[in-house]
Amino acid sequence: MLNSIETILTEISKAEIKLGKKTGQIPVNLFETTEIIDLTFNGHATLKNYDHFCEGLLKDLQDQIDAITSDSANAFGAVRALNLLLFDAKSQEKRYFPKKKKDDWLVKVTFKIRYQVEFTHDKLVRDTVLRFLEIQKRLITRCIRLINNRIKHIHTFFPIQDLLPHHPGHAPFTGLAPYQMGQLSLFPNGMGQTTLTWNRSKADLLELIVALSKSNSVGSTGGVVHQKDLIELFGWFFNIDLGSARQAIGALKRRKKPESSYTRELKEVFKLYCEDD
Repeated sequence: MLNSIETILTEISKAEIKLGKKTGQIPVNLFETTEIIDLTFNGHATLKNYDHFCEGLLKDLQDQIDAITSDSANAFGAVRALNLLLFDAKSQEKRYFPKKKKDDWLVKVTFKIRYQVEFTHDKLVRDTVLRFLEIQKRLITRCIRLINNRIKHIHTFFPIQDLLPHHPGHAPFTGLAPYQMGQLSLFPNGMGQTTLTWNRSKADLLELIVALSKSNSVGSTGGVVHQKDLIELFGWFFNIDLGSARQAIGALKRRKKPESSYTRELKEVFKLYCEDD
Protein backbone atom coordinates (compact mmCIF):
# COMPACT_ATOMS: atom_id res chain seq x y z
CA MET A 1 0.00 0.00 0.00
CA LEU A 2 2.82 2.37 0.88
CA ASN A 3 4.69 1.49 -2.33
CA SER A 4 1.66 2.27 -4.48
CA ILE A 5 0.95 5.67 -2.96
CA GLU A 6 4.65 6.60 -3.18
CA THR A 7 4.61 5.70 -6.87
CA ILE A 8 1.56 7.90 -7.41
CA LEU A 9 3.00 10.83 -5.44
CA THR A 10 6.24 10.54 -7.41
CA GLU A 11 4.29 10.57 -10.67
CA ILE A 12 2.29 13.70 -9.87
CA SER A 13 5.44 15.48 -8.67
CA LYS A 14 6.98 15.59 -12.15
CA ALA A 15 6.05 16.91 -15.57
CA GLU A 16 8.88 16.17 -17.98
CA ILE A 17 8.16 17.51 -21.46
CA LYS A 18 9.94 16.53 -24.65
CA LEU A 19 9.10 18.51 -27.79
CA GLY A 20 9.56 17.07 -31.24
CA LYS A 21 10.98 18.92 -34.23
CA LYS A 22 7.56 19.51 -35.82
CA THR A 23 6.02 21.32 -32.84
CA GLY A 24 4.65 24.75 -33.73
CA GLN A 25 3.43 26.40 -36.92
CA ILE A 26 4.04 24.33 -40.05
CA PRO A 27 3.53 25.78 -43.55
CA VAL A 28 0.65 24.24 -45.47
CA ASN A 29 1.20 26.29 -48.61
CA LEU A 30 2.65 29.63 -49.56
CA PHE A 31 0.00 31.56 -47.63
CA GLU A 32 -1.21 29.28 -44.81
CA THR A 33 0.20 27.56 -41.74
CA THR A 34 -1.22 24.98 -39.34
CA GLU A 35 -0.47 24.11 -35.72
CA ILE A 36 1.30 20.80 -35.19
CA ILE A 37 2.40 19.45 -31.81
CA ASP A 38 4.81 16.61 -31.21
CA LEU A 39 5.03 16.32 -27.42
CA THR A 40 5.57 13.63 -24.79
CA PHE A 41 4.64 14.02 -21.12
CA ASN A 42 6.52 11.82 -18.63
CA GLY A 43 7.25 9.50 -21.55
CA HIS A 44 3.65 9.33 -22.84
CA ALA A 45 2.75 10.65 -26.28
CA THR A 46 -1.05 10.77 -26.01
CA LEU A 47 -3.59 11.77 -23.38
CA LYS A 48 -5.31 8.40 -23.77
CA ASN A 49 -2.13 6.44 -23.04
CA TYR A 50 -1.30 8.59 -20.03
CA ASP A 51 -4.82 8.29 -18.66
CA HIS A 52 -4.59 4.49 -19.03
CA PHE A 53 -1.22 4.53 -17.21
CA CYS A 54 -2.62 6.58 -14.31
CA GLU A 55 -5.64 4.31 -14.10
CA GLY A 56 -3.24 1.39 -13.62
CA LEU A 57 -1.49 3.19 -10.75
CA LEU A 58 -4.83 3.79 -9.04
CA LYS A 59 -5.86 0.15 -9.55
CA ASP A 60 -2.63 -1.06 -7.92
CA LEU A 61 -3.33 1.16 -4.89
CA GLN A 62 -6.91 -0.07 -4.67
CA ASP A 63 -5.83 -3.72 -4.81
CA GLN A 64 -3.28 -3.22 -2.02
CA ILE A 65 -5.76 -1.36 0.18
CA ASP A 66 -8.52 -3.90 -0.34
CA ALA A 67 -6.17 -6.79 0.41
CA ILE A 68 -5.60 -5.30 3.87
CA THR A 69 -9.05 -3.90 4.70
CA SER A 70 -11.00 -7.03 3.72
CA ASP A 71 -9.97 -8.76 6.96
CA SER A 72 -11.23 -7.43 10.29
CA ALA A 73 -8.02 -8.65 11.96
CA ASN A 74 -6.07 -6.08 9.94
CA ALA A 75 -8.68 -3.33 9.98
CA PHE A 76 -7.54 -1.41 13.05
CA GLY A 77 -3.99 -1.00 11.77
CA ALA A 78 -5.34 -0.25 8.30
CA VAL A 79 -7.35 2.73 9.60
CA ARG A 80 -4.21 4.27 11.08
CA ALA A 81 -2.18 3.60 7.92
CA LEU A 82 -4.93 4.97 5.67
CA ASN A 83 -5.20 8.17 7.70
CA LEU A 84 -1.47 8.76 7.29
CA LEU A 85 -1.71 8.10 3.55
CA LEU A 86 -4.67 10.46 3.36
CA PHE A 87 -2.66 13.27 4.93
CA ASP A 88 0.23 12.77 2.49
CA ALA A 89 -2.09 12.64 -0.53
CA LYS A 90 -3.98 15.81 0.48
CA SER A 91 -0.74 17.63 1.22
CA GLN A 92 0.73 16.82 -2.19
CA GLU A 93 -2.51 17.67 -3.98
CA LYS A 94 -2.42 21.14 -2.44
CA ARG A 95 1.25 21.52 -3.28
CA TYR A 96 1.10 20.59 -6.95
CA PHE A 97 -2.47 21.56 -7.83
CA PRO A 98 -3.41 24.77 -5.98
CA LYS A 99 -7.02 25.78 -6.55
CA LYS A 100 -6.59 29.54 -6.81
CA LYS A 101 -4.31 29.72 -9.84
CA LYS A 102 -4.11 26.95 -12.41
CA ASP A 103 -0.98 28.47 -13.96
CA ASP A 104 0.87 27.45 -10.78
CA TRP A 105 0.45 23.85 -11.92
CA LEU A 106 3.12 24.63 -14.53
CA VAL A 107 5.83 25.41 -11.94
CA LYS A 108 7.07 21.81 -11.91
CA VAL A 109 7.23 21.52 -15.71
CA THR A 110 10.67 20.84 -17.17
CA PHE A 111 11.63 20.58 -20.84
CA LYS A 112 14.03 17.70 -21.40
CA ILE A 113 14.91 18.58 -24.99
CA ARG A 114 14.25 21.91 -26.67
CA TYR A 115 14.40 21.47 -30.41
CA GLN A 116 12.52 24.71 -30.95
CA VAL A 117 12.98 27.03 -28.00
CA GLU A 118 10.62 29.63 -29.41
CA PHE A 119 7.70 27.22 -29.07
CA THR A 120 8.26 26.02 -25.50
CA HIS A 121 5.89 28.71 -24.18
CA ASP A 122 3.54 28.61 -27.12
CA LYS A 123 -0.17 28.53 -26.23
CA LEU A 124 -0.68 25.21 -27.99
CA VAL A 125 2.13 23.61 -25.97
CA ARG A 126 0.86 25.17 -22.74
CA ASP A 127 -2.72 23.98 -23.28
CA THR A 128 -1.56 20.46 -24.11
CA VAL A 129 0.62 20.27 -21.00
CA LEU A 130 -2.28 21.48 -18.85
CA ARG A 131 -4.47 18.68 -20.23
CA PHE A 132 -1.86 16.14 -19.12
CA LEU A 133 -1.68 17.85 -15.73
CA GLU A 134 -5.45 17.59 -15.41
CA ILE A 135 -5.07 13.81 -15.69
CA GLN A 136 -2.56 13.95 -12.82
CA LYS A 137 -4.96 16.08 -10.80
CA ARG A 138 -7.74 13.59 -11.40
CA LEU A 139 -5.43 10.77 -10.29
CA ILE A 140 -4.59 12.29 -6.89
CA THR A 141 -8.19 13.38 -6.33
CA ARG A 142 -9.42 9.84 -6.96
CA CYS A 143 -6.73 8.50 -4.61
CA ILE A 144 -8.07 10.72 -1.84
CA ARG A 145 -11.64 9.62 -2.54
CA LEU A 146 -10.59 5.97 -2.56
CA ILE A 147 -8.81 6.24 0.79
CA ASN A 148 -11.73 8.14 2.35
CA ASN A 149 -14.15 5.51 1.04
CA ARG A 150 -12.15 2.63 2.51
CA ILE A 151 -11.87 4.36 5.90
CA LYS A 152 -15.66 4.83 5.97
CA HIS A 153 -16.08 1.22 4.87
CA ILE A 154 -14.03 -0.02 7.83
CA HIS A 155 -15.98 2.19 10.26
CA THR A 156 -19.24 0.84 8.87
CA PHE A 157 -18.51 -2.87 8.71
CA PHE A 158 -15.89 -3.26 11.47
CA PRO A 159 -17.15 -1.26 14.51
CA ILE A 160 -14.53 0.14 16.85
CA GLN A 161 -15.18 -2.46 19.56
CA ASP A 162 -14.15 -5.14 17.06
CA LEU A 163 -11.01 -3.28 16.06
CA LEU A 164 -9.43 -2.35 19.38
CA PRO A 165 -6.82 -4.85 20.60
CA HIS A 166 -7.85 -6.76 23.72
CA HIS A 167 -5.47 -7.57 26.54
CA PRO A 168 -5.71 -10.55 28.90
CA GLY A 169 -7.66 -9.69 32.02
CA HIS A 170 -9.29 -6.62 30.43
CA ALA A 171 -12.85 -6.47 29.20
CA PRO A 172 -13.27 -5.58 25.53
CA PHE A 173 -14.41 -2.06 24.63
CA THR A 174 -18.15 -1.54 24.63
CA GLY A 175 -20.10 1.57 23.81
CA LEU A 176 -22.35 0.95 26.83
CA ALA A 177 -19.54 1.06 29.37
CA PRO A 178 -19.29 4.88 29.62
CA TYR A 179 -23.03 5.20 30.19
CA GLN A 180 -22.98 2.51 32.86
CA MET A 181 -20.19 4.39 34.62
CA GLY A 182 -21.92 7.76 34.26
CA GLN A 183 -19.29 8.98 31.78
CA LEU A 184 -19.46 10.59 28.36
CA SER A 185 -19.44 8.20 25.42
CA LEU A 186 -16.63 9.27 23.10
CA PHE A 187 -17.52 6.72 20.43
CA PRO A 188 -21.31 6.85 19.83
CA ASN A 189 -22.92 3.81 18.27
CA GLY A 190 -19.61 1.96 18.38
CA MET A 191 -18.17 3.99 15.49
CA GLY A 192 -14.52 4.90 15.10
CA GLN A 193 -15.14 8.63 15.36
CA THR A 194 -15.18 10.72 18.49
CA THR A 195 -17.76 13.30 19.51
CA LEU A 196 -15.07 15.76 20.58
CA THR A 197 -14.51 19.21 19.10
CA TRP A 198 -11.60 21.63 19.39
CA ASN A 199 -12.86 25.00 20.64
CA ARG A 200 -9.72 26.99 19.97
CA SER A 201 -8.07 27.91 16.67
CA LYS A 202 -6.18 25.42 14.50
CA ALA A 203 -3.05 27.45 15.19
CA ASP A 204 -3.43 26.84 18.94
CA LEU A 205 -3.86 23.11 18.40
CA LEU A 206 -0.83 22.93 16.12
CA GLU A 207 1.22 24.88 18.66
CA LEU A 208 0.28 22.33 21.32
CA ILE A 209 1.12 19.40 19.03
CA VAL A 210 4.51 20.86 18.12
CA ALA A 211 5.30 21.42 21.80
CA LEU A 212 4.38 17.81 22.63
CA SER A 213 6.39 16.50 19.69
CA LYS A 214 9.55 18.56 20.21
CA SER A 215 9.58 17.77 23.95
CA ASN A 216 9.26 14.04 23.20
CA SER A 217 6.24 13.91 25.50
CA VAL A 218 4.46 11.22 23.47
CA GLY A 219 5.98 7.83 22.75
CA SER A 220 4.84 4.47 21.43
CA THR A 221 5.66 0.83 22.04
CA GLY A 222 5.47 0.39 18.26
CA GLY A 223 8.26 2.80 17.34
CA VAL A 224 8.96 6.49 16.93
CA VAL A 225 5.99 8.86 16.94
CA HIS A 226 6.61 11.57 14.38
CA GLN A 227 5.08 15.03 14.46
CA LYS A 228 2.93 14.28 11.41
CA ASP A 229 1.56 11.22 13.25
CA LEU A 230 0.47 13.40 16.16
CA ILE A 231 -1.10 15.89 13.76
CA GLU A 232 -3.09 13.12 12.13
CA LEU A 233 -4.11 11.68 15.51
CA PHE A 234 -5.23 15.00 17.00
CA GLY A 235 -7.06 15.87 13.81
CA TRP A 236 -9.00 12.62 14.02
CA PHE A 237 -9.53 12.91 17.78
CA PHE A 238 -11.03 16.40 17.56
CA ASN A 239 -12.73 15.96 14.17
CA ILE A 240 -10.77 18.83 12.62
CA ASP A 241 -9.06 19.06 9.24
CA LEU A 242 -5.33 19.66 9.69
CA GLY A 243 -4.46 18.86 6.09
CA SER A 244 -2.36 22.00 5.56
CA ALA A 245 -0.49 21.64 8.86
CA ARG A 246 3.01 22.01 7.44
CA GLN A 247 2.28 25.38 5.86
CA ALA A 248 0.31 26.50 8.93
CA ILE A 249 3.18 25.65 11.28
CA GLY A 250 5.59 27.59 9.08
CA ALA A 251 3.30 30.61 9.20
CA LEU A 252 2.92 30.12 12.95
CA LYS A 253 6.68 30.37 13.47
CA ARG A 254 6.83 33.58 11.47
CA ARG A 255 3.79 35.34 12.92
CA LYS A 256 3.08 34.26 16.45
CA LYS A 257 4.84 36.07 19.29
CA PRO A 258 6.02 33.91 22.23
CA GLU A 259 4.30 36.18 24.74
CA SER A 260 0.92 35.54 23.10
CA SER A 261 1.36 31.80 22.59
CA TYR A 262 -1.27 29.26 23.53
CA THR A 263 1.19 27.20 25.58
CA ARG A 264 2.02 30.27 27.65
CA GLU A 265 -1.67 30.83 28.23
CA LEU A 266 -1.99 27.23 29.42
CA LYS A 267 0.85 27.84 31.86
CA GLU A 268 -0.94 30.86 33.31
CA VAL A 269 -4.24 28.98 33.55
CA PHE A 270 -2.57 26.14 35.42
CA LYS A 271 -0.82 28.62 37.69
CA LEU A 272 -4.16 30.23 38.59
CA TYR A 273 -5.64 26.78 39.17
CA CYS A 274 -2.85 25.92 41.62
CA GLU A 275 -3.30 29.23 43.46
CA ASP A 276 -7.06 28.84 43.70
CA ASP A 277 -8.21 27.84 47.17
